[in-house]
Amino acid sequence: MQVKWLIPFFWLAIAIGVAVYGPRELLRRPALWLGAVLVVVVTAPTLIWQAGHDWPQLRLGAVVAAEQATIGGRYTWLPLALAAAGLFGGVMLIVGIWALFRSESLRPYRFLALLPLLLTVVFIVTNGRPYYAAGCYAAVMAAGAVRWTENARRWRIYVTVALVAVSVAIAVFSMPWRSESTIDPVDNQAEAGIQIGLYGRFGWPELRAATADAYRALPESERTKAVIITDSYWQASALDVEREHYGLPAVYSPNRGFGYFGTPPDSAATVLWVGNAEEEMRSTCSELTPIGRVDARLGYPDVTRNVTIWRCTPRHPWSQVWADMLRLD
Repeated sequence: MQVKWLIPFFWLAIAIGVAVYGPRELLRRPALWLGAVLVVVVTAPTLIWQAGHDWPQLRLGAVVAAEQATIGGRYTWLPLALAAAGLFGGVMLIVGIWALFRSESLRPYRFLALLPLLLTVVFIVTNGRPYYAAGCYAAVMAAGAVRWTENARRWRIYVTVALVAVSVAIAVFSMPWRSESTIDPVDNQAEAGIQIGLYGRFGWPELRAATADAYRALPESERTKAVIITDSYWQASALDVEREHYGLPAVYSPNRGFGYFGTPPDSAATVLWVGNAEEEMRSTCSELTPIGRVDARLGYPDVTRNVTIWRCTPRHPWSQVWADMLRLD
């Protein structure tokens, strides 16, 4: 709850399931309410910080919805959520929901049956990400596996073997050992977003190397007071985590939560700006010159592919402009 506010949706869905199907004594346990008090106490610092910064966590919901719209939004949520469970897991998930509603042996756990259904409704309505509901999969899959094995009929054995075989084949052909030469690059972020697990792997070494080359190309007098600013918190994170290895200066980004980690010092008279937001850069920089390029063949478009590295001389002290630069999109 200090950094992620999805879990209350799970709590509420479980509470509704318990209220409908029981056992209602779960809601009367003192430990539950003592735990709730503890959650409020440890969440208080976050709530105070959020209130003092205009509730960025709540504003981020609209940003996430806009991003989801680029890959189909509500129309692709359910297929992608099921795909995230895997073939065999997806079957167990569906069987688990049915079994929790129908199986008398699983009657004490029937309150879990509503959990994935309510979460699906909530996250489709709010246009959340498909993996948001994945936290409930294990319990529901377990119910499905119990029901699946209660009657050891021969056809179930055949179906299980077939599902496992196909699942293994899918895993084999989708794992990272696939040769990069057999993978085609994509042209835009929408295409990359559909296969983010694939294209998100590439381009980070090229990003670091190109940024390090641009930094070393600066005159020594500029390097001592230089910092790096990136368009995306992805880029900032990738550069920051290997900063010492590549000999890079401090890394900043006005994007998402990274923007709240710190403001560039006013002494930063030279900035290496990594990104393509040229309009924003020109409004911030009195001088702006392209000095490097990141163009990994399989990189993520505008993140590790087709990205320019600029030398920027700031117009105003960073302490005066940084707060207005912060953005969640």
